[in-house]
Amino acid sequence: QSHATMGLHIKSNPNKSIYQVMASGGTETVGLDDVIVSVKKGFDIAPSDMQICAVEQELAGVEGREKKLLEAIERLQKSYDFVIID
Repeated sequence: QSHATMGLHIKSNPNKSIYQVMASGGTETVGLDDVIVSVKKGFDIAPSDMQICAVEQELAGVEGREKKLLEAIERLQKSYDFVIID
């Protein structure tokens, strides 16, 4: 978890990471557009941190949990040729 973020030396903001995208719900929805940071031209990352470990357990009883990441990608405002999931 979060190895790409650490390997690229990205300082993860605990309030803006892939965890918030996956765990958010209700009226407090956080999208990928809210957390993505530019690494260099043509290369962006949605940073992660150790909080991501808790998502599987937190979503265990949530209906539609298996589609949360797909839905987040579909809501992206920016178009990407490739999306790599770490």
